[in-house]
Formats: sequence, structure tokens, C-alpha cells
Amino acid sequence: MLTGASALQLGRKQKRECPKPPVEEPPRKREVNRSFLNVIRKIREWVALREHLAGLQVTHHQCSAHEEICFYLASSLESMPQDIVVTALSMIESQVERSQQKAYLWEKLSAFFKPESSVFKMKNQVDTALFSLYTMLLQEKVVGPQNCENTLSFLWRNIRTGTSNQRIYAIKFLITYTLAGGSESGDWNAQKLERELGPFCEDRDYKVRGAAIDGFVALSEDERGLSFDCYSIFTRLAENADMIVRIKCLRLIQYLASKYGNRDVKSAKGILLPVNDDAFSIICNAINDSEIRVRAEAAKLLGKFVNVSENFLMQTLDKKIMVKMRLRKDGTSCSGYSEWATGKKLGEDVPAERAEEDAQSIISTGACGAFVTALEDEFMAVRQAAVYSLGRLAVDRPTFANACIEHLADMFNDEIEEIRLDAIKALTPLVVHGTLQKYQLPTILNVLDDAAQESRFALHELLGKSNLYDPECLEMCVKALLHSLKRYPLDQTSTYRCLSRLGTRHAVFVQCLLDNLLELHAVFDTPEQTVDDPFYVAKLMLVLNAASVHSVIYSLVPSYVIRHYRYLRSCYPHLIAPVKEIERARLISSSHIMFTNDTKACEKIGTLLDNTYNRMAEVQKSERSEEKESAYFLIVSDLEALEEAEPEVAVPARFMKIFFDITRLGDYTRQIVVYGGDYKVALLVIEQSLDRLDSLQYQFSQDDTDVQRFIGEYRFYLVLQYLALKADNVNRFRPEEVVAALKEAVTVLQKHVIMIDSNLTNNTHEIVVPLLQHLHQHNQKPEDKPISISGRSLVGILSNYNIPLPKHFKSLRKVTMKTVEILEPTSEWIADNVVKFVSNLPTGIAMTAMLYNFEKADLHYLRIRVVYPDKVVAYLRPRPSDIISTGPHTYRLSMTVLVSANAWSDAAEVDITCGLFFLKRTQAIKKETSFFVPLPDHKKPSSEAVFSVKVHPKQKGC
Repeated sequence: MLTGASALQLGRKQKRECPKPPVEEPPRKREVNRSFLNVIRKIREWVALREHLAGLQVTHHQCSAHEEICFYLASSLESMPQDIVVTALSMIESQVERSQQKAYLWEKLSAFFKPESSVFKMKNQVDTALFSLYTMLLQEKVVGPQNCENTLSFLWRNIRTGTSNQRIYAIKFLITYTLAGGSESGDWNAQKLERELGPFCEDRDYKVRGAAIDGFVALSEDERGLSFDCYSIFTRLAENADMIVRIKCLRLIQYLASKYGNRDVKSAKGILLPVNDDAFSIICNAINDSEIRVRAEAAKLLGKFVNVSENFLMQTLDKKIMVKMRLRKDGTSCSGYSEWATGKKLGEDVPAERAEEDAQSIISTGACGAFVTALEDEFMAVRQAAVYSLGRLAVDRPTFANACIEHLADMFNDEIEEIRLDAIKALTPLVVHGTLQKYQLPTILNVLDDAAQESRFALHELLGKSNLYDPECLEMCVKALLHSLKRYPLDQTSTYRCLSRLGTRHAVFVQCLLDNLLELHAVFDTPEQTVDDPFYVAKLMLVLNAASVHSVIYSLVPSYVIRHYRYLRSCYPHLIAPVKEIERARLISSSHIMFTNDTKACEKIGTLLDNTYNRMAEVQKSERSEEKESAYFLIVSDLEALEEAEPEVAVPARFMKIFFDITRLGDYTRQIVVYGGDYKVALLVIEQSLDRLDSLQYQFSQDDTDVQRFIGEYRFYLVLQYLALKADNVNRFRPEEVVAALKEAVTVLQKHVIMIDSNLTNNTHEIVVPLLQHLHQHNQKPEDKPISISGRSLVGILSNYNIPLPKHFKSLRKVTMKTVEILEPTSEWIADNVVKFVSNLPTGIAMTAMLYNFEKADLHYLRIRVVYPDKVVAYLRPRPSDIISTGPHTYRLSMTVLVSANAWSDAAEVDITCGLFFLKRTQAIKKETSFFVPLPDHKKPSSEAVFSVKVHPKQKGC
């Protein structure tokens, strides 16, 4: 008798000694070569062949041995068992699909797929493999529909009575055959395909239903499109048990509604409705689906029904059936006065017959209040799609937009930041159609306390376009904006803009609040406030813009406000509208004279710029180097004076100064190349000039084609100088390196000219054409031909090669410069804080900056450079979500700059710079393959947009 313990031990022992079932090893990857093909040919047992083919299927690479194996298998298909035939066909399909020469490979294989081949008579799984093979061939356009007659011969027996898998592949083949042009041959057409696919949409197997629906989707994407006869099929399938089928049917219903929206169709209740309205009600009903993906797709599709009736739209905001959506017994809709005849009110003599609510309505009760249901959904994807659709449908419908305001305003309290932001953006264009009431404002103004800056800025834009109900509403907005400005000082510019727009739109309300805003007393004089106070300036933005449209306010403001107006008008001309009443008649006329004089002065300065450029063009033609040099310095000094004294032309003057300095240095290096000198200095100057030329091209924006062509040609000119020096001096390039660098330089020049849609100048064309001929001859037989391009030949080219400046610079006054204004971190924060973190672990520094004069394409190259005290450099690329457009060519960057370093004994400064990061134009000359262009500060263009932060990485535990 065994005790409990001994029995347990014995049981464990028996469990350990139980033999494990044999594990099937996966097929091993075979090395495909000629010998492997010989092995396959020698195999006489099907079991061994299956094993070898299974290993061969694992290898997915293209080689001639693979192709030969496929040829051998194709030639032996008729003598193989069905399972090996299926494997062989799948290998042939995979080989043809991956081949670069599909048509050529199939032309050789097609000899084994003739009509009399017994492969087409094997049935079952072989039919499925053949369908898959010919579907791929049609999709890749290797064969045409006329070459698929063999497959059509056994198509119908599979599509009618085959297994689920056979029907699926047969349906896919039939769809591909029709779309490839099979409808043009014989009596088969797209309408017959629709009728053929219809019954399969209700097949017992959900995979077959999915394949049929995919066929309808493919037909809808074809240029011929779907016929309206399919509409009834999709309306039935909108309640199918399979989620994917329901989603695709909803999309097809919306597609047919957009294509045949004006047609009438009988709804489920037997009422004639436009297709737009019936399809809209069906998709509204899908908002109540049990699957989140169906609800989200339905909410998204609702936004595409731009032509739906107003009554149906209004019903989506009310879960109770509206009067206009109810039916009489004769099928007509009820009018407004018949609403009381329900038999449910006191005092009615003849109560109406009791009927179900669903039977009384045009739209199903499940579709009533569709947007309300979607906005209250527990999943973010549904709510976000509903917000988008609601805003899209309401933007061109004032009545519906007014009804949507309250629903979208409620979404400002959503827990998801993205939905709150989408709700604000959706409501912004709608507020012009309605009025914001007092009870709605607390919900809306709560966004001003949101930690997300983008949400606050979006609400500023919304309030600036809104219509407020009374002065009390305006007072609530002003208090909330000032409180937000106190919490977030970096929102100053956006807050000022919002208050200026509010003042312009609600000037009468501002008059009522004037005493409270400016803290005026009815009896006593109040002390003058200072314009250094941002909250006082914010109030003046509201008051002065209201005074520009409502003259009564001028007589109510104290005298010091008038003085402050002149100061603010000069500081913020785009935010303070001109107030005519503040100016006296004498000053108005004199200001007109001053304005005229200012206009003439601007014209004179612009003429001075043009004259300076013409002087430079004349100086460059001179052959005396001493006169040239002195004239250069005079012109550059004039440009520096213009840059400092005249802000209107500071950017064009800065552009010309760099532009002329590069040409001056190019003339200097040319003298060394042609007549001799310190070649090391010349090489260094050329490298710096190339970098400055790239910086000039990317840091400034100008659309003068002649100047852009000159920049490209001058880069080529400097490269020729560099190669001429390197080919004839110590540590020179090898002949092959000179040829490679020339090829690259010519290629870069040709791409540059094509990009600007221009042609080379005559001087450059005469140089480039012979060079291309020499390079072409060298490419043909480089080992037999001597190098015809040497340092001396390049010097000879440069002695007769000169690039004159363009005669005119038409867009000189329109030159803009990309600048950056760093808002955060502030100088006070930098002075008071040291960022401490654990060594070798990244920590973040919040950064906010404004980007000016940026094109959308420039954002791809924006980088943040971090330079550590030990000269280690790191480049960070902002995420697309970190950059937000705030106006034309203006963006706001809000990101976290990551820094990390080893442990330091003391704190040190890390330099963080904004700039553009590009690939080098002449990679053969310098080893670096990229370069960084620091961008200037917006307020001080002479310095870079950079800030230094003290950081102190420490060991963990210190």
C-alpha cells in the first residue's frame, strides 16, 4: 500500500518518464544551385519530392536556378499528383511575380499551359491554384483576357458547386478578368458580373461574402463604376453579421448616393425618397452598431453627404422624432399644426389611432439623433469622426450650423485633447452663423486653461470670429483671456489678436464696459497706466479697435489713451486699426503728406538698391583688380549701412552683401589658380565660399530665375577652381578622382537648371559641352584611353571662363529671409535654472519658437542642433505634429529638446540652435555629406537663433 507522499512522487516520476510526441521540424532552407536541380530530376518517389519542394518554397530569392526548376516542374505537371501540382503552380506564380522580366518568363512557361493540357482537367485544388496564377498574370498585365479561355472553361463549375476556397478564387479571377477588359470580348460585361456577384453576397461563408463585396468595391473604383441596381443589395447587407461586410457596404452605399443622388428610391417603409436621404438614414442607423469600427466608419461617412435634405440633418441632432419627419396614414408628412392630433392631450374630442412611433416616422427611430449618439460614444474614434462630419456638414448651412454650436461646444470638455482641438476647429467657421449665449461660455472658456498651447490658440481664433449675446458675455471673455494671459505669458500675441477682433465685432458692448476696462471713476481722475503692463495693453487692444468702428468711444477715453494709441499703432500696426477721430483735421492732412513722403522715400530706397546692384555688375566687368577691390569694399559698406538704417530693405541688402562677397572671393581665388599664389589659402576660401553659396540658396527665398541660374553656375565655377588646384599640387587628386568630381559637378549643374526650368548661359554652355564629350569618351573605354582632363587643361578653361552677374535682379525688393524667434525658454528662466539629470539618461528642455518666411517644403529640413561643451554635436528633427501653421508662411514650433551626457563635475552650457539640414551639393570635394545652415534671429538678423542652457549631468545617487 503506497502512502500519499510516495504515490505523489511516483506520479511525478511517471509524468517525467512519459515520452514526448515527436515535433515536426519546419522545412529547412535549401541552397538553390545547379546541383539541386539535378537532385530533383533524379527523385523517383513523391514523398522525397514533396520534402525537397517544401524546403525550396522557404527560399524567396530570384536566380536562374529557381527559374530552371520551375521550367522542370512545369514540364512534369501532367504526371504529378494533385498536391505536388498545387505546390508547383504556387512556385511558378511566385517566381513570375518576383521576376523583373515577367512577360519573357511567362512566354517560355506558357508552352506547358496549352488548352489540351491535362492540368486544366484535374479539378479540386488544382483549379484554385490555376485561378490564383491567372489572376496574378492579369493583374500584372502579363497576359490579356483573350489568353484566359482555358481558365474560363472550368470557372463555372467551381463558382457554382465548388468548395468555399474554390468559389473565392473563382470570384477573384472573374473580377480581375472583367476589369482587365474581359467585358469587351464576347457577351460578358460588368452588369452581368454585378448580377453574378449579388447572390454570393448572401453566401453562408463569410469569406465568400467578403470576396463578392471586394468585387463590388473594385468595380466602384473602376472608371465605369457601379450601376444603381446594386443599391438594394447593399442596403440588405448593411445589417450583415460580418463586420467587414457591413463596413464595405456602408462605403458602397455612400458611393452610390454621391453618384445617383437625384434618383428616387423606395425606402424600407415604402416611401419614395431621394437616394441621398435614404442612404443617409441607413448610415445614421449604423451609428448604433455593436462594433466600434462600424460606428466610426458610419460617423466618418456622414460627413460626405453634402446634398442631404435639411430635415434629415436636423433629425440627427434630436432623438425625438420631429414633426416634419412623421407620416400621415396616406403616406404624406405631417405639417406643423397637426402635431397636437395625437390622442394624448387633454381636451381632445377624437383621439387619433394609437400607432408605433417607428411606423409614424420617415426615418427609423434608430437613426434619430445619430450625431448626438456618436458624440456621446465611449470610444475616441467614433467621437472624433462625428466631430469632423458635423463640422463639415454645417459649414455651408446656417440653420444647421446654429443648431450644432451647443453640441460642438459640449465636446470642449472631452477627456481627449485631440477631440477637444478638433471640436474647436470644427466650431470656428460655424460661430459666424449663430450667437454664443451666456450659459454656453463657461464650457467654451474652460479651454483657455488647457495645458495644450494649440488648443488655446485655436480657441483664440474661435472667439475672434464669434458673435456674443450681450456685454456680460464680452466681459466674461475678457476676464478669461486676461486670466489665461497671466498663466501663459507666451500666448501674448495670440491673445492680443483675439481681443482686437473682439473689439471690432462688439464695439457697442465695449462702450458699456469702458469704465471697468480702463478703471475709470465718475468723479476722480485716475492715474495714467503704463504701456509696459501687458494686461493694460490687452485692454487697449479691445478698446482702440472698438473705437475705430464706433466713434462714441473716442469721446469717453482719457487723454493718455490717445498718446498710448500712437505708440501702440507704431508697435502693432497689424493689430491696432486706425482711429480717425483721434487725429485732428490738421494732423490728418499732414499725415497724408507724411504718408506720401514715406512712400516716396521707400521708392527712393528701392531705387538705391537697384543702383547698388547695377554698380556691382559694372564693377565685375572691370579687369583692374585694385579698382575692383576698392569698389567692392565701398559697395559692401553702403549695403551694411542700408541694412542697419532701413528695416524695409535690410533683408535684400543682407542678401546682396553675401552675394557680392562670394563673387569677390571667387575672383580672388581665380587669380591664384590662373596666375599662381598660395594654393592652400585658395582651397580653404573655395570651400568656405561653397558653404556660403549653399547657405545663401537655402536661407533666403527669391524667385528670380536669372539669379538662381547664376548661383548654380557659380557653384560649378568654384568647383572647377578647386579641381584645378588639387590636380596640380602636392596631395593632389588622382585622375580618376578628378573625372568623378567633374561628373558630379556637371550632374548637379544640370539638375539645378532643370529644377528652375531654365537654360545655361552661353559662357557656361561652351565649357560644359566639351567636358561632357571628354567624360563620355572616358566612360566608353576608360582603361584604353588616356586621361584628357588634367590640371593644366582646367586652368586653361578657367583663364577664358567668366560668369557675369545677371543684368537685372527683378525680385530684389521681394527677397525674404527665413528667421526664427525663440519664445521659450525665456532669458529669465535660463538665468535662474540649471537642468540637472542622471548621466547618460535623456532629459527634455521645452522649446517654443516662431518660424517666419518658411515654405511647407522647408519644414522637412528643419533641425535643432545641440552642441555640448566637449564639441559633441547632435541633431534633432521635430515631429510633424510639433509644427503648426499660424498664418501664411508662418509656423509655430513646440517641441522638447532632448539632451544627454556623461557625468560632469560642474554645470556647463549647452548651445541649442535652429537651422536647416541639407545634403551637400559637391560631395566629391569634401568628405562631409551634409551641412547645417543656422537661421538668424527674427528680432536681430545679424545673430543666429540660438540659446544656451546650463545643464549638469550627475551620477545616479549623487
